[in-house]
Amino acid sequence: MPAYVIPVSSHVQALFQFSKDPAPELENYFSELGEPEPKRGTQEAFIQGVKKFIAMANVPYSQRQNVFGHKFGGLHYNTKLKGLLMDTYPKVKVEASALYNICPPLWNCAMNVNNSLRILVYRGDKPSVALKELLKGPTVIDCAMFCELSFLYGTLKMLGEDDFNKCFRGTLYVTQIFAYPIEDPKLPENGNPMHPFLLACTSSELGPLSRVGFAYVSNNKHYRYKHPGGLSSGEACVVIEDKYFPFDPDLYKPIGLSRSEVGGLLVSAFNEGHNSDDLAVIKAYKKYPKPKIHPYFGINPAQLIERFKTFSSLTISIDDLPPPSSESSDNSCFYFNFEKFFEWVRQMRNQSLDSVGNELLKNRAEISMQDLYGPQPDGSYSFPPHFSPFTECMPLKSPATAAQVTSALFKPEPQVSTDQKQNDSNKEKSFCGLKQGSLK
Repeated sequence: MPAYVIPVSSHVQALFQFSKDPAPELENYFSELGEPEPKRGTQEAFIQGVKKFIAMANVPYSQRQNVFGHKFGGLHYNTKLKGLLMDTYPKVKVEASALYNICPPLWNCAMNVNNSLRILVYRGDKPSVALKELLKGPTVIDCAMFCELSFLYGTLKMLGEDDFNKCFRGTLYVTQIFAYPIEDPKLPENGNPMHPFLLACTSSELGPLSRVGFAYVSNNKHYRYKHPGGLSSGEACVVIEDKYFPFDPDLYKPIGLSRSEVGGLLVSAFNEGHNSDDLAVIKAYKKYPKPKIHPYFGINPAQLIERFKTFSSLTISIDDLPPPSSESSDNSCFYFNFEKFFEWVRQMRNQSLDSVGNELLKNRAEISMQDLYGPQPDGSYSFPPHFSPFTECMPLKSPATAAQVTSALFKPEPQVSTDQKQNDSNKEKSFCGLKQGSLK
């Protein structure tokens, strides 16, 4: 099987011991989702739901105790949650890679071992309850999951809980991919279940075509060499009336950002020095066998370490980011097709919302978790502390040792001719010949 459920390791689980008393502000927000209102079933209700979710997802960490009832409440990047844990438990060492699987008990976290794509899965008849539990947290997501969740919460606000539950009951997915459909129902992590209602467009068309959509703003292509443990290779944003809303509790603005301001955040992230996550990955690569090839970068660890050194002092400006798509769609901008979505809802209502033979649910496999993910690993499984974002989750059925992970990460280097080695050497010199602090 290509993916499996990742259990929360007991030593990480023990760190989240806190009162689960409901917080009034969060309870008020949830109660408003279930109230009937004159605008229900309208585009206005959808956008209102999206905006309110964005605000709740981006509650500053300093306010989470009051809003969620505990400091770990809400949605997190794994690196940010690591920081909160280290501040709370200074004597406990927790790596960010051990927190990818943090989610509420109603949900399962799974990862495709072939491409490291992660997915959150709920199975049941109360998806509205499941969404609320996900927001209560602690839940680890990324920016693409944030975008998908914003549209689900907008839909919940627009339809109300009863109709939402009837439309989305069975299996609910939240994935890291919003730009592609789910083509294989047994591999739902490779696409977006809401994709049937998205239409690709250029960045200049996004506002005029629809009041709400998605956009992905890419960082400079060398980001992974500057920050091997970083999460800012790009930013998936919700776009509402030309304003961009990323998932960033530290920098959230209720009025949103311009696209250039999002680019400025990515430039700042690029120009930062190495942090502890970068250093942990680099340290791990130094222990890997030299004659092996990294499955993502395509070079051996020794070459990778040299590239990390080469790019460690590199800085960029806003002009060094890829330009926005302006002439053709490139799967980085989408707008939400309300007309198509409303037609689907009308069809569901005409069928008393009982049929699952519709366009959206065709993208969700009605199969058991066991069929989808295969045997589950032992409950004591935890990630080794040195995984990078691209190498976390080897197909091991028992707790992984460092030796097992090391041998699984790299394949033998292919034999090449002397001429090919010389060509590769020349390419390597050209690639690594950048001047420090500038881009050619």
